[in-house]
Amino acid sequence: MDFNKLEQLKKLKKISYEELSIQIGMSKNGLNKAVNNKEVKVSTLEKLANYFGVPISYFFDSKAEIQNSNSISCHNCEQLQKLVDSQGRHIERLEVELEQYRKHEKRKTG
Repeated sequence: MDFNKLEQLKKLKKISYEELSIQIGMSKNGLNKAVNNKEVKVSTLEKLANYFGVPISYFFDSKAEIQNSNSISCHNCEQLQKLVDSQGRHIERLEVELEQYRKHEKRKTG
């Protein structure tokens, strides 16, 4: 993820991380931690993209630019969106498998 793009969008909307966290339904600490550690979950990316009105791929396309407050130029957005979507589905499957594994292990030890 290109975190500079998030900064550009924040400046455009004139919004702080605290205000942004409220708008997307996250704690300020949670959002700051994700950004500072550069580990943003797909669900957080979706919230950010929805709030700013951009495709998720915008955060990964080096050629995407904000042309004005209502327009974004994004090359290869469709391909990037497909990649992000497929990775999101893969992550969701892994989370389900992990939860099943934890339940199984809990039954074995419980």
